[in-house]
Amino acid sequence: MKYLIGALVVANLLALAWFNGWMAPLGGDPREPDRIASEIEPQRLRVVPSDRLPADGAPASSSSSGEPSSASPVPEPAPRSAR
Repeated sequence: MKYLIGALVVANLLALAWFNGWMAPLGGDPREPDRIASEIEPQRLRVVPSDRLPADGAPASSSSSGEPSSASPVPEPAPRSAR
């Protein structure tokens, strides 16, 4: 029984070290700083309250240059066939 408790303590200490980033040089950081650093134009992301969204659900065009948005709407799923 004491070996089981000892193994659990060791596992908890390893999890603590992993999630605090202390083991990052050994095999990756769970916080992914490389992925966050490689984001393309993160300053363009805006959080809009749901009460300010258009009623039809279409994204509001925020481009000041008058160019159409390159985003395409999400297609509707195909209806399931009844068997």
